[in-house]
Amino acid sequence: MAALAAGRLKHPVEVWRYADIAKPNGRPGYDRIWSLLRTVPAEVIGQSGREAVIDRSLTGITVYRLTIRWTADISAEDQLRLPPYLGGRALAIRSMEADDTGRVWWSILADTQAQKMA
Repeated sequence: MAALAAGRLKHPVEVWRYADIAKPNGRPGYDRIWSLLRTVPAEVIGQSGREAVIDRSLTGITVYRLTIRWTADISAEDQLRLPPYLGGRALAIRSMEADDTGRVWWSILADTQAQKMA
């Protein structure tokens, strides 16, 4: 059975999800905003960096590999936010892979090319 060594998951990483919130003052419709789903302990390892042209300017993109304990309520549509001492960056999840048993940990690849959070 796969295991996680003690002390590997030492960084508190926030998991954010889009939520549909009713517009204020009884107006029809909903506003779509990012809301905090939970904070999970994670191992965070920087992988590589590259540059891309975004909005006609050169922007650096950093890729991270994160390991967290397995939980069923995290999906690839969510975003992750690193703690302030790691830069406080918002990360877009690019892929998620469970361990061999499928229920001990997630290995997540995410990068800094995330949509801006409110």
